[in-house]
Amino acid sequence: MNASTTPSGLRAIDLTDVSRRWGDVRSMVVIAAQLSVLMLVIQALNIENPVFHDRVIPLAFGGAVVHHFLPKAWRAWCFVALSITGFALVFGVTQVAWFLVLAAAMLAWLHLPIAFGLRFAGWVAMVAVLGFARAGTIPVPWSGALWPVFGSIFMLRAIVYVYELRYQKGPVDWKMTLSWFFMLPSVSFPFFPIVDFGMFRRTYYDKPAFAIYQTGVHWMVRGLTHLVLYRLVYQHLTLGTGEVDTGRELVQYLLANFALYLRVSGQFHLIVGLLHLFGFRLPETHRFFYLAASFPDFWRRINIYWKDFMQKVFFMPVYMPLVKKHGDTVALVVATAVTIFATWFLHSYQWFWLLGRWLFTVTDVLFWVILGVLLVAGSLRERKRGRVRPGTAETRTLRHQVRLGVQAIGVFTIMCVIWAFWNSPTLGDALALFAIKSWDWTATAMVLVTWMLVGVGAGVGERIRPPGHEDVVPPTAWGTLRTAAPLLAVWGMGFGVVNERLHGDVRGVLRDLQVAALNRRDANELQRGYYEELTGVNRFNGELWNVYVAKGNDWPRLQELGGTQSTRDLLRVQLKPYLGIMFHGHPFRTNRFGMRDGDYAQLPAPGTHRVAVLGSSYVMGDGVADGHTFEALVESRLNRERPVAGPVGWEFLNFGVAEYSPISNLMIMDNGRVSGFEPDVVLLVGHVIDMFTSHHVIEAVQRGWDLKYDYLRHIVDSVGARQGMSREELKNRLLPMEERLARESFQHIARVARERKLRLIWVLIPTPMQRPSPEREALLRSVMADVGIERIDMSDVYRGHDERALVVADFDRHPNTLGHRLIADRLYKELLARPHLLGGSPDTPATPATSAARP
Repeated sequence: MNASTTPSGLRAIDLTDVSRRWGDVRSMVVIAAQLSVLMLVIQALNIENPVFHDRVIPLAFGGAVVHHFLPKAWRAWCFVALSITGFALVFGVTQVAWFLVLAAAMLAWLHLPIAFGLRFAGWVAMVAVLGFARAGTIPVPWSGALWPVFGSIFMLRAIVYVYELRYQKGPVDWKMTLSWFFMLPSVSFPFFPIVDFGMFRRTYYDKPAFAIYQTGVHWMVRGLTHLVLYRLVYQHLTLGTGEVDTGRELVQYLLANFALYLRVSGQFHLIVGLLHLFGFRLPETHRFFYLAASFPDFWRRINIYWKDFMQKVFFMPVYMPLVKKHGDTVALVVATAVTIFATWFLHSYQWFWLLGRWLFTVTDVLFWVILGVLLVAGSLRERKRGRVRPGTAETRTLRHQVRLGVQAIGVFTIMCVIWAFWNSPTLGDALALFAIKSWDWTATAMVLVTWMLVGVGAGVGERIRPPGHEDVVPPTAWGTLRTAAPLLAVWGMGFGVVNERLHGDVRGVLRDLQVAALNRRDANELQRGYYEELTGVNRFNGELWNVYVAKGNDWPRLQELGGTQSTRDLLRVQLKPYLGIMFHGHPFRTNRFGMRDGDYAQLPAPGTHRVAVLGSSYVMGDGVADGHTFEALVESRLNRERPVAGPVGWEFLNFGVAEYSPISNLMIMDNGRVSGFEPDVVLLVGHVIDMFTSHHVIEAVQRGWDLKYDYLRHIVDSVGARQGMSREELKNRLLPMEERLARESFQHIARVARERKLRLIWVLIPTPMQRPSPEREALLRSVMADVGIERIDMSDVYRGHDERALVVADFDRHPNTLGHRLIADRLYKELLARPHLLGGSPDTPATPATSAARP
């Protein structure tokens, strides 16, 4: 507080300064109030992931308030400290120590007092070595979870920094350098905008602080709105390529596929908004890109930071020398071609650091080639005719607005089509997408409505576009409140009193908007991913992508650890005998017969009641230690409590193997592997994913394996599926046959059980967080009823429990130790209710277990 000395010797308080400080406090209270509401909304809507909304957001919002009241010289260091704290909260102290060691080594090398060329060459060598480590060729002591964030910061952001170093003069401003490298949001968003280092420094508190903060809040609201819209599209509108048969489905696929990009624009708005809270007044990252009226306009509007990065590092260094020697046209064509090539390569480079593998595909190349040609053509046209600048008199004429609307419709339509090509696994799959069987008025209406919205939006948007966006005219708190109205409505409708009054369908949609979860199709894909190398992760499928990024290289499949051996036939794999490895953090042992179980005799001892348990990975016990699978727990408890008179003991043999489908279980029952152990009862454990067995047949067809059973051959022949077809083509043909495949597989299982005199029981046990449709689950039950297999239904086994606490990890939804205990307890009760399945008389009630005998 400033003060002056009066003639009487007393110090007078500077009221102007007091007023300014009080105004600061009041303004920060307004900002803090908005941030408090935003935090509640982010947590209620489960934005992104628990780490983000439970740790990073409270740290960022609380830190922003403290940061503002610090002396200006301390603020940047405060931001660095908050950023590193964020890393520690997410990854733990040990991993952050490794991260800082790597960062220090790289930064130290880049600042060595040697020639720039040597520093550059050394940096490239570091990138190469770390690239081998990322691919798993070189073992590293740090967690694989660090790679996506490390790659985002030091493999992409560092390119900008190396470029800046070449022209940098004067001493290094370490507080800004470290602020830029460790930007707090980086810890939650590996897919991060390429923030220009020079712009990052130039815009730091270059406007009044509260105007910057308010802009940040406004952009975060806009980003959250994009993310909620993305969820709406993802949960309710997306289709797989194999699900497109009609014109309506094709239009829906094209629109939804393009709309998934809302996730990226939402994340980028959220990231840049967060940075505004610390004084970094960065420009917007996207601007109404769906309404672009030309392809250069589209390039300028979508991912603006990437465009600036490409222009600075690739386009201008190529364009400027060429334009002097060969003229504007040649320079423009060559520089654009180089820029597009660099964009294509760096996108795959970025994905390599995120996922650990390259995503080079024919469709990827085709997309960038087509977009490059369109960009060159559009740029040459702009050079020839001139570009109409926003805000000029011409932009307010009806003729200009109509022309703009028509052009926007053309650009939008073409982008939808080539975007679909980009996200198709193969060129054949992309072309097959357009081989629709019918086109009706619904499809026509969808096209016309879309065109009308885009055309009118582009034309009217040009008329009402304000003279300056938030970069120039900061939003007010009231303006932000208006923008937040839809978001607040979604949040408000989630409260019990309001929610209970809504129609069931509306509540269902609201639930999907409020929860970050896989949609039904991707949940099935994820489930199948456990059975095969099928990820289905495309560039903008954010939820499934998140799962695989989080999984990282530290979570190998069992076959990658040498735990299984290929049978080179329809069975596909089996566990190796005498296995002793660590699998997903737990001891994993197999007996001499290749079962994850104790060392039983081939034949049961007299008086022993033997139960064979068949199923897939969760029966095998993926994610739990030896002896903690539910079948082992049930066996142990039966022998300890002996609730049924008759047998001298019980043996539960675990035939579960990761990747097994109903077809696999049919084979091991048919080839004598199960009956060779003379079980009294066979428990066939399944869940709704058993209705999706086409992936097994597709792999067999692709590999040319003998299908062994006539019903499989008939189904494959009836749809014309054959070896040499792409996976998507086989999916298109065989997915419609899912129900028939499942039904006939279970019919054959029941037949084999009768022939081999095996008492077969089907046990429905879902995995936690599984979201089967009621229709699909009902269909599975009806199949079992039709086939005539005795059933135990445990579909509600997790009722009353938080299913998130029952899975091995967010990215691995196998039941954990607690989940297996729940399953074991329930199965034990179900078996006691059926004492004949435990070797007792059906007329003899089971003996209730005493509390003293319980574990």
